Parts: sequence; C-alpha cells; structure tokens
Amino acid sequence: MAFTEPNLHSRNLKLISMMFIVYWALGLAPAGDSIRLIFINYEITNPAALPWIAHTILLYFAWRFYLSSRNMIKHGFIKTINTNLSGKHGSLLYRLLEKRAREDYIKNQKDKFQKEREDYALEQGISTYNNIDFLTNPQELKYEYGELCLTYQAYYREPRLPGNDFRGYTIKYQWFHWLWFKTWKIFEFLTKKEETPDYLIPWVLFLCALLTSAFNILEITARNISLLS
Repeated sequence: MAFTEPNLHSRNLKLISMMFIVYWALGLAPAGDSIRLIFINYEITNPAALPWIAHTILLYFAWRFYLSSRNMIKHGFIKTINTNLSGKHGSLLYRLLEKRAREDYIKNQKDKFQKEREDYALEQGISTYNNIDFLTNPQELKYEYGELCLTYQAYYREPRLPGNDFRGYTIKYQWFHWLWFKTWKIFEFLTKKEETPDYLIPWVLFLCALLTSAFNILEITARNISLLS
C-alpha cells in the first residue's frame, strides 16, 4: 500500500527540509564548476545559484504550510485550552478560579444583584430570604471572540428567593493574563494531541534545515562536530 500524506504542504516542507539536513550531514558539495544532469541533456554551469534557489523553495514551502495550517493550529490550541470545570471542584485550578470569581463578584456585581433581589422581594412581599450568604461557582474557562473568558455563577443559599437565586457572569482577561496556564496548555497540546505531529514535525525539520544551512555557511561540518564530541 502506498503512503499518502494528507497535507500536501506538510509533505513538501518536510521533504525539502530533510534534503537540507541530509546535504549537510553527508557533507555533500559540487564536485566542480559544473554539474551534468543524468536524465536531461543539460549542464549546470553556475552551481553558485543552487543555494539561492534551494533557500527560496524552502521558504516558499514554509510560507505555504503556514497558510494552510495556522487555522488548524489555532483551533486545536483553543480546543485544548477550553476547560469545563464541572466535576473538578477538588482541583487546584478550580479553587484558584473560584477565588477569582468570588473577588470579581464582590467587586463588580454583588451590590447590583443584591439590590435587584431586595427590590424583587419588596415587590412580591417576601420578607424571609437570604441576601448575605452566597457562593460562586466557576463553570468554564474558554476562548471566546479572541479573549480568554471565565464564566461563573453566583448564587445565594436558603432561604431562597424563587427566580432570583443566581446570576451568571463572565470575566474577560487580556492577552498577558494567565500566561502560565496558556504555556501549560501549549505544552499539553504539543505532547498529548494525536494531530500534533502534523503541525510540529514540519516546523522542527524546517528549523533544523535553517540551522544546517547556517552551519554550511560557517563551514561547520557534521564530521567536525562528531570529532569534537
């Protein structure tokens, strides 16, 4: 059965990158000032142009792969970072988010909601209800419209006020918030997702190709490195 690469641009980038790596690792170089092609009746009389052509092709394939994969990588990472907090009450992340939710509610929402509850109780003639003892319940940490958001509920214990016991709120974070969490999720995305090699390996090979190209320019050969080790 023939091997087929589902992503044409991934295949092209991996192939050209591996050619750069093999060229450096084997210490290949033109044998003279001209190169005769075996199957075509032509002779390359200007081998100095080959590195320019090869690097142009390498960068072109990298650009094409970037265009074809950037949305897949973005959506894959967002899917990884979205965290449903249901059933995770004992986790360190949940406790931290519960603290953030409670702080946000007290600072930005509590006075308004309690006033709404007071007005409703007065309107309905309800005199016995709890408007002091409340809990905050984080529900989900997710990307929404390009922002990392925490959704949570604030609700009051008994005696309750029917129809006005809880409200849902959202905290929106700027890009520089939760960097440690995003870094952890990037690591998780790169190490635990089945589709990660399709995104990661072409870029690893591309960087290795650039590195070996720099070694060639600096005249650092694979043999020299092996002798040093």
